Amino acid sequence: MEDDFGRKPLFTSKFGRPTSSTFRRTTYNLTHPCFRGGCPHDEDPDTCQYREHGHESKCPSALSPHPIRTGRITDLRNRGVRIQKVAGRVDALPDTIRAYYDKPNLGEELDRRRDEIAEAGL
Repeated sequence: MEDDFGRKPLFTSKFGRPTSSTFRRTTYNLTHPCFRGGCPHDEDPDTCQYREHGHESKCPSALSPHPIRTGRITDLRNRGVRIQKVAGRVDALPDTIRAYYDKPNLGEELDRRRDEIAEAGL
């Protein structure tokens, strides 16, 4: 399936490209703990109110797409991809990436500094 610009989307449905709300709702559902195993909130997955359409985000354990985006951006940066390249890939300004998306832990931050210093020959 191609769009009007000759692109082949990564995700499609029988109705075409999924909407952003479809991705958001699917992300909430896939991050429900009961999707992978037992419910930490003592709910029965078959009757859980959080599994109903429109209530997916209300599960206390469900995640929005934002942590997934943050994780991907942080991973790209940890792999040494320059922030300008990441910015172009994810359609965000480098300052926005620094402020909201690039969240390395201490070990990752130290590895990045070590790599930068090695590249500089210091």
